[in-house]
Amino acid sequence: MRKRCHHTDHVDLAIKRLEKGVFLVSKFAGKTNVMAMAWGFPGFMWSKPVFIAPVRTSRFTHSLIEGSGEFVVCVQPESMDDLMMRSGSCSGRDLDKIKELNLQTFSIPEVSVPGIEGSLLTYACKVIHTASAEPLSSHTLFFGQILAVYADSSLG
Repeated sequence: MRKRCHHTDHVDLAIKRLEKGVFLVSKFAGKTNVMAMAWGFPGFMWSKPVFIAPVRTSRFTHSLIEGSGEFVVCVQPESMDDLMMRSGSCSGRDLDKIKELNLQTFSIPEVSVPGIEGSLLTYACKVIHTASAEPLSSHTLFFGQILAVYADSSLG
């Protein structure tokens, strides 16, 4: 069971789990994709709660986030780490990773992108800014205003 919480609730868990990797979910034009994201930045910018999601420009997820202007970050429990790692091993251009990994999704009222069932934390984000990470890397930094955060009831 999920409950809505404040964007700063459990942020220490989100940062700790980013060290291993978390799910980044995107959806556009009827295609939903999930990938592993092992770096990111929850914080506060421009008087708004923000989650910065770096995505390599060549990734399928990049085009989906550009198209929809939304993304969801799902912080999974350790028991789902293998699924998260497998979500980063192939492209969503080639197959439906949600189906292949037998992941279940749930709707989030604030965005069109779903969350992943079993997640401890779910950040629903709307892109408000982008920045290039070049020349250091070929990533776009998607600055997502955190519209809502949902926590699993096991977190208290």
